[in-house]
Amino acid sequence: MKASVFPYIALIAGAAVLAKEKSSNPDKVDQLFPEQNPSSTLGSPSASKPDVKQWEVYPIDLEHARPFPEPKPKTVTDMAGVKFKPHLHVSEGCFSFPAVNAAGKTNEGLTIEDGMADIKCKGPKYGSQTFGRGTWHRDRWAMMFAWHFPTYNRKYENYDWEHVVVWLRNPAGENQTLEAVSIWDDVQRVYTKAVPPAREFMAGSSVKVELGKDGLRRKLRLSRLDSQFQPQLIMWDQLPEKARHALDTVVWNQMPMPLSDSRFTLALENAWPFAPAPLPDDSA
Repeated sequence: MKASVFPYIALIAGAAVLAKEKSSNPDKVDQLFPEQNPSSTLGSPSASKPDVKQWEVYPIDLEHARPFPEPKPKTVTDMAGVKFKPHLHVSEGCFSFPAVNAAGKTNEGLTIEDGMADIKCKGPKYGSQTFGRGTWHRDRWAMMFAWHFPTYNRKYENYDWEHVVVWLRNPAGENQTLEAVSIWDDVQRVYTKAVPPAREFMAGSSVKVELGKDGLRRKLRLSRLDSQFQPQLIMWDQLPEKARHALDTVVWNQMPMPLSDSRFTLALENAWPFAPAPLPDDSA
């Protein structure tokens, strides 16, 4: 199944005007996209975005998929991402692969009919990618990290996204430690949570996770195993604009990418691992 463009922007008022703008001056498209603010809790697309047809994406194959080099961290968000990015071990199926390039072309994954699937899955030729995004959620700093996997053991799914959320008290504080981790269970469609994860599942400040077999599918879980390799980390606001908006608007197996605007905030709410704050006492 090929990636398709998420259709919600077709409902935005003014789309026809923007489509006309693109047809008369296609070089002006990038100017219509202001930088996203990674520290805000985004939940809905901006009304200034052009019609989705302007962001059609074209597939790239695994042989030519290259990760973005890990940028030098400049902000508190970047530095926290580098310090707390998870260590991933893959014990079943394909390794993670880059998902998108600077032109907004997305990885089309693998199908069960691909005769070279076993060879291609052994690891990306040019290295892999970890995507990260951080924001305040309630009274904690949340960072979501996601990986893209080509799959060939599912007849109708060419790719798979897995992700975890790590929780801190404050990314700018001294001697910060990881307070909790929420791991997306793609089999049960819920988050499994550890507050905090046991020391045996940690490598310094990073939690260790494993993508392993669970029945006929694969499942992400806490692990004692070290990662086979460390994908290059790139945070949401570090992505080239076309790459970020491709990830933001492409539908992967009928689901937006975990870090996308349309899914990110709701995912953090579902991943919340702490007890709810007590209600104020009106009798006081």
